[in-house]
Amino acid sequence: MPQTDAKQPPLSQLRFLILLSLLDGDSYGYLIVKAVRDRSEGRVRLLPGNLYATMQRLERDGLVQRAGRLETGEQGGAPRNYFSLTDEGRRSIAAEASRLQRLVDAADVQALIRDSR
Repeated sequence: MPQTDAKQPPLSQLRFLILLSLLDGDSYGYLIVKAVRDRSEGRVRLLPGNLYATMQRLERDGLVQRAGRLETGEQGGAPRNYFSLTDEGRRSIAAEASRLQRLVDAADVQALIRDSR
């Protein structure tokens, strides 16, 4: 399992956005893809194959788990596999958000942010 202290390697942007999409509760493929696209303002486009490979790695790393819910869509399509954050996933995203905030604060101290507005 990943460490959530200062020695934890940074999360990739994709992993961060996926974990962020699960903060509000369980979700499944299409909604996770949409949340990642929306939160990145369209800069990150995630294909289903990439999503599920990443979800498997997040699950292996103990950051997400299958939520035990399988539902079919309104049209009776393929079952939806729901995922949820684990406690370790919540700690990991909180640690990453804190790390990113420290970077933003450091840039602000150097007037990088104020000068670019």
